Amino acid sequence: MSRAGTPTDNPVNESLNGWIKEELFIDFDLKHCEDVSNLIKLYIDYYNNERPSY
Repeated sequence: MSRAGTPTDNPVNESLNGWIKEELFIDFDLKHCEDVSNLIKLYIDYYNNERPSY
């Protein structure tokens, strides 16, 4: 468990949470919990396997 207010303790999780808050709820019209779950799974797959990393 990280300390409150220290996003550097777990940057991968903080990055995903930031993406969810900033883009997921703004760019997509999500009606059900399953929609959110499926979209997060797709994003994680993209992040791990398809995105260009330099």
